Amino acid sequence: MAKFLNHYHCPNCGAEWDMEWSSTCNDKCPNCSIEVEPHKVDDVLDNPSTALIEPVVMGIGSVLALCIPKGLEVSYMESGEYLRKWCADNNATYYARPRESFSIQEAKELAIAEGKSIVVAEDMS
Repeated sequence: MAKFLNHYHCPNCGAEWDMEWSSTCNDKCPNCSIEVEPHKVDDVLDNPSTALIEPVVMGIGSVLALCIPKGLEVSYMESGEYLRKWCADNNATYYARPRESFSIQEAKELAIAEGKSIVVAEDMS
């Protein structure tokens, strides 16, 4: 069975959410209950990595969580490649350093210097 990761944006209240479905179907907004069409759809079977990354907005900034579903084998190279592509597609900075030289402040400064408001920081240790 095909699986799709549908991305929604409510034109009424601005809410954003993702849902995995067996089709590219409309969903009800969790805030105002109007029916919303997906603005973007990822075919999870064609690219299993699309199910791995889900941006979660928390407060003022954005947090990017790397979620690997149980039982899915994903190589470090594959996940890193997908993170870099996600950053390019979403105007985000990708910052990766070994623990001994990792600095969230440096990651923040790099994003600001690049004119970006989202930074994906990865401790490579």
